Amino acid sequence: MDNDNSNNSLCYYCGREIADPNSAYKKALYKKIGWDTGSGFKKGEVSIGGIRYKVNEISVPRCKKCKKTQANGCWLIWLPPLLFSIAIIVLNFKDKNWIWC
Repeated sequence: MDNDNSNNSLCYYCGREIADPNSAYKKALYKKIGWDTGSGFKKGEVSIGGIRYKVNEISVPRCKKCKKTQANGCWLIWLPPLLFSIAIIVLNFKDKNWIWC
């Protein structure tokens, strides 16, 4: 995959639209490089739980349309269980024996 997010690259997700640099999906990748000995860190290194990691951020080209779709997609996963739970609670308070009979 090309890590260049210039104006001429296509969206990785749909492959049709031109990628928008401000809509790119950024993800930090961690590579374990050893134990933290307390010495100084080089640029791009972090220590988590006593283990030293090298951090590299990748940028996946994405168009504005895919960014919006992916941001709104979270609600599509949580909305049905949330509505079902609310319905169960309301019905349980309305008729005390509805769910526990």
